[in-house]
Amino acid sequence: MPSAIEICNQALLFVGTRTIASMEEPTPEASYCLQFYNQAVQAVLRDHPWGFAQRRERLAEVPAPEGWCSAYAYAYAYPLDCLQAHYLMLGEERSQAFELGADNERTILLTNLPDAVLAYTAYINDESRFDPLFAEALARKLQCLLTKPILKGNSSAV
Repeated sequence: MPSAIEICNQALLFVGTRTIASMEEPTPEASYCLQFYNQAVQAVLRDHPWGFAQRRERLAEVPAPEGWCSAYAYAYAYPLDCLQAHYLMLGEERSQAFELGADNERTILLTNLPDAVLAYTAYINDESRFDPLFAEALARKLQCLLTKPILKGNSSAV
């Protein structure tokens, strides 16, 4: 699987500019890649339920905040690595019946389902686990984010 640098270089080649050896080198290309890379990873992970990033996790119950108690019987801590909640599982049944909210400390998931298991897309930043199609989509997303700042003086190229 391609590394972050290889993905950035593919995006930079799509833009039509020079490539980089490291995101820490003192060039605009490296600086913009460093700035936009994680944002692009998260955006592309949210765009599609990529198999390598799908999780199912039994949620930890937390006290429901006062304002939510009349509408929902259960509140659960939202997984820290969750980028996109898809549905809850109750046994083998899928349910869409949940809402996201917050208490003073964290994001919470509210529902009337006991013992909830959440199916979700997790944040994965290990490039060795990326699907090849994901890596290409990521390079294209980076291309979109990099084009204007890198080519800002060349409006015809943008």
